[in-house]
This record gives sequence, structure tokens and C-alpha cells, in this order.
Amino acid sequence: MIGQKYHHVILELPVALCDKHLEKHKEPFLVRMCSGMEYMAYPAKGTVCRECHQAWNPSGVYLSRANLSGANLSRANLSGAYLSRANLSRANLSRANLSRANLSGADLSGADLSGANLSGADLSRAYLSGANLSGANLSRAYLSGAYLSGANLSRAYLSGADLFRANYDKNTKGLTVEQKKVMGMKE
Repeated sequence: MIGQKYHHVILELPVALCDKHLEKHKEPFLVRMCSGMEYMAYPAKGTVCRECHQAWNPSGVYLSRANLSGANLSRANLSGAYLSRANLSRANLSRANLSRANLSGADLSGADLSGANLSGADLSRAYLSGANLSGANLSRAYLSGAYLSGANLSRAYLSGADLFRANYDKNTKGLTVEQKKVMGMKE
């Protein structure tokens, strides 16, 4: 073993299939890597299905757990994107289209979401501490359990948003007394 050279191999595994779609794709398939190496692979069963994922995420953006801290995504079209548990802290998402995006558990602390379209987005358990959401469209957004301490929600459109058990503090700006009551918190 001493003196042998080792080559790093980057292996990209295909996204697994659910029971429904595994039945349609039983046959093995050829995987060709950048190095030219080839191998036969068999469809794998999993909880995340590439076929189902494309049905509910037509944009094809799948960035779960991605580190996009400090990224400039201003005016980006991320409609329907899967960004669950992504790190978007201090990211510039001003005027971005995040409608119907899955941002559950994402870290958006200190992010600029001013004027962003978050209508119908899943922001459950998202960390929005110190985030700028001024003028953002949060209509029908799901913010249950979200952390809004120090967030700026001035002029944010919250019609139909689910704020149940969302967390805020005295530094959270722009919430009405009624919205704070919906969150189950006292003034």
C-alpha cells in the first residue's frame, strides 16, 4: 500500500423512488461518471422520490440543507423551490419569488427578504431572527413555529398567513396586536 496513488472519486447517486414509481422503473441502468468509469445501478427505494419531487417542484430547484449564507439571490425566481433546512442567513433575497417554496427549518436569520413574494411558502420552524421582511408578500404562508425575534414585518402582507405558535419578541416590528394574539403570545 505504501507508495500507491489514490484518486478521489466523486459519486453522484440518483435520487431514490417511492413504492409507486419503483414499480415502473425496475430495470438496472448504466451510470457513467466524469472519470469515464461506468457501473450498473438498480433503482433504490426511498422516502424522497425523484418522480414525485418533480410533480410538486416543477422548477426543479432542490437545495435542501444547502449553505447559501450571504448569497445574493435578489430577484431570483425560486418559486416552488425545496430549500428545507438550507442556510440562507444574511442572504439577499430582496424581491425574490419564493412563492410556494419549502423553507421549513431554514436559517434566514439576518436575511433581506424585503419585497419578496413568499405567498403560500412553508416557513414552519424557520429562523427569521433579524430578517428584513418589510413589504414582503406572506399571504397564505405557513409560519407555524417560525422564529421572528427582531424581524422587520413592516408593510408585510400577511392575509391568510398561519402564524400559530410563531415566536416573536419586543424587537419584532410590524405585527398588529391581533396577529400577536393569533401567535398565542401576550403583549
